[in-house]
Amino acid sequence: LVHWQDHLKALCADIRGLDTGHLTIGTYYSTAACWLPNLIQAYQTNWPGIQIDLCEGGNHDLTQRLEEHQLDCCFFSEYTGSCDWIPLQHDELVAWLPQNHPLAKNSSFPLEALNDIPFIQPLPSQNTDLEQLLAAHHLTPRIRFTTSDNYTAYSMVAAGLGISLNNALMTRGWTGPVVTLPFDPPQYITLGIALPSLAQASPALKKFIACSKKVLSAL
Repeated sequence: LVHWQDHLKALCADIRGLDTGHLTIGTYYSTAACWLPNLIQAYQTNWPGIQIDLCEGGNHDLTQRLEEHQLDCCFFSEYTGSCDWIPLQHDELVAWLPQNHPLAKNSSFPLEALNDIPFIQPLPSQNTDLEQLLAAHHLTPRIRFTTSDNYTAYSMVAAGLGISLNNALMTRGWTGPVVTLPFDPPQYITLGIALPSLAQASPALKKFIACSKKVLSAL
């Protein structure tokens, strides 16, 4: 009821020509850091009266919040649930290695080399793309550490505590003694926007989605 009351208020404001409203957007940490600053800046240029709250997390929590209407939309990898899905871009999964790792000078990291290797797992039990990759290929790294923060995982790799993996978008702009290698064979995910219903989306959300497509197509 609260969700649809907010939706009605936004629709009435749009009819009156008022650009007001509120959006709660779920997102991966990678898209939050690399996509959303530019996207929100472009959106606020045209619709400065829309308040935007970001909710960062992993697949499991974000999916639950989206399906319970706690989020207006969510940026994450390909979604197969009951909500609408809009694909935006492909991204590659990559390995993070300490600089002194024996495979650090290779041009790629063999996927099977993930078996029984000291491993740092970010966001455990969140049905992340990392967990899905390991399960799909029946890979069992030796998990030594877990963390709820991707940058902490990156820093632990830099300290030589093990290797990790993530999507390439995550490390864009990060610097440190970490070698980033594509997998052999290459591994990709599709990033996009999921929302409860595109047809029933608020005017503010529809404008946000249109802005997202325009901004990301130019990146």
